[in-house]
This record gives sequence, structure tokens and C-alpha cells, in this order.
Amino acid sequence: MQYGSREAFTGLRMHVWRSSRRVNGGVQRWPVVVDEIGVARPAWIHLTAKTTPLVPELCREDTGIWLFSHLREAFPRAIAAVLMPDHPHLVLASTDARAAERRLTRLLGQLGRVFGVRGAASLGATSRPIRPGLVLARQVRYVALNPCRARYVSCPLAWSWSTHRDVIGAVVDPWVTASRLAAALQMPESNFVARHHAYVSGDPDAHVASTPLPVPANPTAMPSVPLRTIAEAVSAATRQPIAAIRRRGIVRTLFVALAFDQGWDHLPKLAEVCGCGVRSIRDLARGTDPAALQAARLCLGDSRLRSLGMNCTRRAVRVA
Repeated sequence: MQYGSREAFTGLRMHVWRSSRRVNGGVQRWPVVVDEIGVARPAWIHLTAKTTPLVPELCREDTGIWLFSHLREAFPRAIAAVLMPDHPHLVLASTDARAAERRLTRLLGQLGRVFGVRGAASLGATSRPIRPGLVLARQVRYVALNPCRARYVSCPLAWSWSTHRDVIGAVVDPWVTASRLAAALQMPESNFVARHHAYVSGDPDAHVASTPLPVPANPTAMPSVPLRTIAEAVSAATRQPIAAIRRRGIVRTLFVALAFDQGWDHLPKLAEVCGCGVRSIRDLARGTDPAALQAARLCLGDSRLRSLGMNCTRRAVRVA
């Protein structure tokens, strides 16, 4: 797999060394790319932070929903992110790595307050510079493979709190799209999803020959999938709890659309599950975003994608 040049992000060759600090007896420096008139351009960094033992696991359903959405708000242009039980990983472009570290530290502190943690929530964020091109691609792969290397899952797609799912199209509102990641890695968009997933999952910690891409469930006139499974698929595709089906919003709308798509057209039953009236179900069934429905079909068609909160105490069996 051929990735782009060292100037993949900016197309510029001029680097200067900005701020530095001592780390483990050495000096860590952050490269800043500048143009011909001295204006700083973003440079790629790998950002992470360790939480304290007082903080609940970040990959639970409740903590994951809160933190993943807030990380997206804080770092909208990240190209890779994953939540591990006691630390997040992000790959992003920044003109000020220290500011990014402070932002992540503050966000974890806010998480601690929301979930009733007394005392410090993190040990402080750290970042390291990443060279564009092949090194950047390897860092994106490293982030996606973290759950596999920790043996929580045997395929990166089985980890719900990872932007790798966004890239392959299994999320209704993706944080990282395939086109944006392809541009950052200076790769052609054509067939990028298949090539990138093969590159990421073709690892001894997942599967040497790579794991297959998910295949969406086909529409059917007769129901053959339980409503519970449909609800799990919608929950995974929206990164919202199943209980959200009983509230107005995208989760209920998509659940009704996917149920109809899979042959469930008994309105009273769907109304009972959603906690609303038959008329509301009829209205919801009239129009759904085709892209959202396709993401839900993808989650329905592959059991690896039908998960939200993770039980991080269980270890996956490695795939030979």
C-alpha cells in the first residue's frame, strides 16, 4: 500500500522547530510547517492521556457516548481516534500541540466531574509529532489496532469506540469519512475503504490475511431478524443507547425505517416497542435518509458491528 509524500498534509517543505520540553531526560520538540511568509501550518501529532484509577472505564456505553461525542467537538479534524479503558488515542493536525494537550486534559477533567470522580481524572495529556506519509498511515493503523493488541477484540471493526467504523461507512454521522482520511494520507478515493481496511486488519493481532469487509443486510419482504437485533444495529450505527428508540429523534426514526426495510410492517407492534402511537410510526416510515439507512444495514449485516458499550474485562481469542 503506497502512501503519499512527506508533504502530504501541506504540500510544503519548510519546517521549523517551535517549542520544546524535557521528556524522560531528553528533549521533545514539535515541528511546525511554515509557508514562504512565515505563517504556521498544522503538523500531525499523536495525542493521548492516561486516566486515573478513579475514572470509570472509557469504553462503557455511558462514558463512551459522552467522551466520544465531546472529543469530536474538541478535535473535529482528527483523522483517527479510539477509546481504550483508561486512555484515548487521537491523530490530528495541530498548530499548537501543547494547546491540544491542555484541551484533552480539561476534557477528561470534565468527564470526571460528570461521572462523580473526586480528585484528578487524568495524569495529563502528552503528544508526539508524526511525519506525513507512511509514518502517518502507520499511526492511523496503530490507533485502530489498539483494542486488538490489548486482546479485547479480534477485529478492529468489533470495537465500537473507534473511527475505523466511521471510515468503512458503519456510522450514520461519521466523525472521519473515507474521503477525508484518503486525502490526509494522499491516497486515491477509488476503492480506498477496502484497501485501508485490509491494511489495518492485516496484522497478527487481528488476522494476518486481513478480516473481511462487512456486507450490508439486504431488504426483505418477510421478517427474519428479531426486532432486538434491529435495535442493536441502529444503536451501533448512531452510537446511542437502545433506550433512545423510545424517544423522538434519529434513533427511533432509523429503527422504524430499518424494521420496515426488514419486513416488519405490523404498526401496532412497532408502536409498542417505540412507546408511541401507530400514527407516529406511519409518519416515521415515510422518509429516511438513504445514507443513514445504509449504515444501519451494514451494522445489521455483520455481528462485529452490533456493539456499543464494551466489557473490557473479557479478552478476545486471537485469530490465527
